[in-house]
Amino acid sequence: MKVSIVFLAVLLALCNAQEPRDPYQKVTYNIFYPGTTVICATWSLAGQFVVPYHTNDGEDSGEINVMINLPQLPPMSGNATQGDLGSSMCPTSIDNTTWTSSLSAQFSNGENFVMMASGSGDEEPTSWQVDSIWFTYNEQDMYYFPGGNGTDIVTVNITNPDMIDIRGGQNQLFSCNSESDLTLSAAGQVPIPFSYKDMLLGPFTNSTSGSTAECSADTETSSSKTVPIAVGSALGGLLLLVLVAYLIGRRMRRGSGYQKV
Repeated sequence: MKVSIVFLAVLLALCNAQEPRDPYQKVTYNIFYPGTTVICATWSLAGQFVVPYHTNDGEDSGEINVMINLPQLPPMSGNATQGDLGSSMCPTSIDNTTWTSSLSAQFSNGENFVMMASGSGDEEPTSWQVDSIWFTYNEQDMYYFPGGNGTDIVTVNITNPDMIDIRGGQNQLFSCNSESDLTLSAAGQVPIPFSYKDMLLGPFTNSTSGSTAECSADTETSSSKTVPIAVGSALGGLLLLVLVAYLIGRRMRRGSGYQKV
């Protein structure tokens, strides 16, 4: 009886649990050459920021962490002047050897996610990397910060390419399925954790498939899976060998019969 009551209580709690407003799932931002349907850059990932804010809402006053997930937005032409992805830029040559490409995803009421990549090479980039990641959030946005007492528009960033460690070669995509974490910060602001997974970036390619550079986390995951499989296979083979030897030995003992004395 007690088990049934506990089970019902857990079931009711699960039914009353609030579903997240924005599931942490993969979104794809394709940027097109202006006036065409040809992709000039693709940015695909599942991304989530954890932003703390303070409330003055009676008994619930205090600090709350809100999860802000990157939402799906309609595709836009690069170098446009308006729209959800309108500030994104197609690959552009600065001096025939230095290239730049950027994603700018604007959503909700003042939130903005920016990734900036640079490449080097004559005529086209032969290598590229993400140089910086920026995130802007509006503390007055009641969708994400209901009951909040903040009034600022806050921008945090990470501008160290080695810490970001997102890079690729000529016409190459960057792939990272494993969850990775970065921290964005700014002077006088609370550091904001940023998690991403299921990433496939091609800031300097017009294809969403092809050669990919894998992140170190995926490489380590593949290695960690290979070792147990190899060990399991070896143990399975050894067990099979012992079983065969046992059956052969048993059959030989039966065939020999009893000795006459």
